[in-house]
Amino acid sequence: MISLFPLRPIQIVDVSFQLLRKRFIKSFFIALCISLPLQTLLWILESSQPSDTNIQGRIVLIIAIVQFFTVGFSLTLCSYLLGKTSGRVYCETIFNNLYQVQKSSARAILALYHVGLHLIFAFGLIGLRYLLGKIVIDTSADVITALTFVIVGVPWIFITLYLGFAAPISTHEGGTFTSIRKRARQINKVHYYKLVGVYCICLFMILVLVIPSLTAIQLILAKNFVTSDVGTIALINLIIAVVIASISAVYSFILTVTYFNARIEYEGFDIAVSIDQTEMEGGMRGKLFDSVA
Repeated sequence: MISLFPLRPIQIVDVSFQLLRKRFIKSFFIALCISLPLQTLLWILESSQPSDTNIQGRIVLIIAIVQFFTVGFSLTLCSYLLGKTSGRVYCETIFNNLYQVQKSSARAILALYHVGLHLIFAFGLIGLRYLLGKIVIDTSADVITALTFVIVGVPWIFITLYLGFAAPISTHEGGTFTSIRKRARQINKVHYYKLVGVYCICLFMILVLVIPSLTAIQLILAKNFVTSDVGTIALINLIIAVVIASISAVYSFILTVTYFNARIEYEGFDIAVSIDQTEMEGGMRGKLFDSVA
């Protein structure tokens, strides 16, 4: 059993990985089912680039936008699909099933809402490039869209994390669409930056693990196991899909652990759990004495 006390960011990452190990295969498979189809789409786009330089620049820009969207889409969808899994593992490990996950009809609505925001972001940028192509030359349209992508994309990373707490809240507290969003804002006020710090640590650790994968790609290409450009692009996209799936699976558990850590630090949730456990043990002892008497 993992002790219930306020955690530092590195400890949250450690606990998240401990919990993920209990359901790693299931969590990774679900996350891979989300990231792999999107990476397949990118592989098709990358493999079908025409010789025209202007069109190549446009396609590269669209690929970058879709790749960015893929990460956010995978993180968001996995946080809801794996929310119950990570929640059950946490409750089994920390509370010995004293607390159970809640059923909330708002979960699906919240998931669609957050995924829809990512779709609006991606199609908005692609649509901007299309409209600019009607007004200015292709080179200028690419540059303006790329600058907009950078200016909007960086804050969008933090917005994605900001929206993340809604997933564990809907899993463990339930409520309506409005009440869950209000509750998420309350937790973000006191614990958002810790979530950002935790995610950065996790991302760094996973990127460190990617380095051997890059070495493996170099060895495969050096040995001529993959001889075509299409095969090389497919291999790279497969590895990217695996990395995104790994990040997404961990992210769901990080959200759960960080959510409970916020409640422990600012709401005395650990004290409430201790009281409930004491009352439960007292009730069991009372029943035992009654049966003896």
